[in-house]
Amino acid sequence: MKKLRENNQGYTLVEMIICIAVIAILSGMAVLTISSIRTAKATAARESFDQEIAALQMRTKSQDRNNAIQIVKADDNYNVYYGTYTSSGGFVANNPSDPDAVLDRVEIHRTYSPEGVNDEVVNDMVFQFNKSDNYVITGYGIYDFYKPGSSHPIGSVTINRNTGSHYFGS
Repeated sequence: MKKLRENNQGYTLVEMIICIAVIAILSGMAVLTISSIRTAKATAARESFDQEIAALQMRTKSQDRNNAIQIVKADDNYNVYYGTYTSSGGFVANNPSDPDAVLDRVEIHRTYSPEGVNDEVVNDMVFQFNKSDNYVITGYGIYDFYKPGSSHPIGSVTINRNTGSHYFGS
């Protein structure tokens, strides 16, 4: 028993440094992976936002001129509701208890608006198109998409007031 204790000297300094280096490399890789996932989610939210605008345009042209969507901020997400909008009654969601889509893990800033407001965080916004010529009645502008807690946008969507065209920007 005494002989076993004498030979047990623990880890050497070199072995300890190698273990710490491996842990540091794995931690760095985890941080990069998490950052990449957050960027991918914000990019996917931007693409979903653009698709929802395109779907609204098509629904307005083919169905009712009062079709609209509303996006409402809920923590790090935005809930998208389809419904109708009239100047007298405001926005009425088709199903107010259940969003039609969710833009996940993103923050949206409106960097251009007719009111001249710059870099306004979007908390509640209604989008509506004119049925005959795609003129944007409400919701036009430039929308920048951010990872939550980031100060640098990952991209933007521009909605042209006169033509209703919308496109990605970097």
